[in-house]
Amino acid sequence: MRLLSALIFILFMTANLFLHAQELPVYSQYLFNPAFINPAAFGTSNDCAYLSKVKKQKKQKKKAYIYNYTNYMLTDRHQWLDIPGAPNTQAFALDIRQNNVGLGLVAMNDVNGATFRRGVSLAYSYRTIRTDKLDDPQLSIGISLEAYQFGINTTNLFNTPELMNDPLALAAGKSMFLPDASAGALLFTDNFHLGFSVAQILRPTLNYDPKSYTFNFLDRDFFLNAGYTFPVTELSSIELSGLIKSTQNINMQYDITPKWIYNKNFWVALSYRTQTGGSDLMLLTGYRLKYLSIAYAYDYAFQGLGNSHELMISYTVCRVTTKSNTSKAIPCKDPSK
Repeated sequence: MRLLSALIFILFMTANLFLHAQELPVYSQYLFNPAFINPAAFGTSNDCAYLSKVKKQKKQKKKAYIYNYTNYMLTDRHQWLDIPGAPNTQAFALDIRQNNVGLGLVAMNDVNGATFRRGVSLAYSYRTIRTDKLDDPQLSIGISLEAYQFGINTTNLFNTPELMNDPLALAAGKSMFLPDASAGALLFTDNFHLGFSVAQILRPTLNYDPKSYTFNFLDRDFFLNAGYTFPVTELSSIELSGLIKSTQNINMQYDITPKWIYNKNFWVALSYRTQTGGSDLMLLTGYRLKYLSIAYAYDYAFQGLGNSHELMISYTVCRVTTKSNTSKAIPCKDPSK
């Protein structure tokens, strides 16, 4: 309980340190893949490590196994379906763990009205605490180097004589290449996590008109997220988590999410998000069958912008080192059985 009290205190006190804009893509299922908001989360998944759930072993000392893995993930998100030109995002993520090192690759396409953002990011993380037990605290520190192409496609939106001399209309079809970086830290056990990350560290400048002296800097995004899992029965548990997202000089976004997990294979979550302009209620669910996981999120916007849908599919290959120091692929199952 002391850990939970400290978690709640940190979440709400740190909120006063940050000042929110939607420049980065919004993912509802960051709980399913926290690497979307924190590069330190690459290489930290416990999907390939199952604690024994046999009732007769309840009073015995639990053994934990942690395997290296490679995870492939596809995400497709469509926001505010009732609004033409509303944001939609597609992403492919590769998450690799090799001992204490995590490697990540994310390829992303984000379209928001007349603007688009496409690019890739490469991430590296390192777990500074060596352990082979899930109950032991571990600290991961990560950094991500990114390259994005920003562009404007305003042909259909500004095809009127009155706007032919507008700088934004004249920039239609133009694009620019911008480098950027993200960094973060993640403290976690099998039932607790606390992470902090900063995105758009370099604050790249968007300026489509070379004759203009106005520079549009992308604000840094700050993320603080934490969660704690409480056992309910032998096979089920509830995770309570929260997220604070903010940008410089703008209001904050809060997410509060209770998540019910059954047998580590099925989960349902209800999340409430409050942000500038209104609030959302999100229903998330997912199921894992050995290698394959499928998750879905439905967002209801109270401010009348329309509903959002997000689908995520992932495939995990676990690897274990044998006595001959070789590796082989195995299914994600309880290795103690």
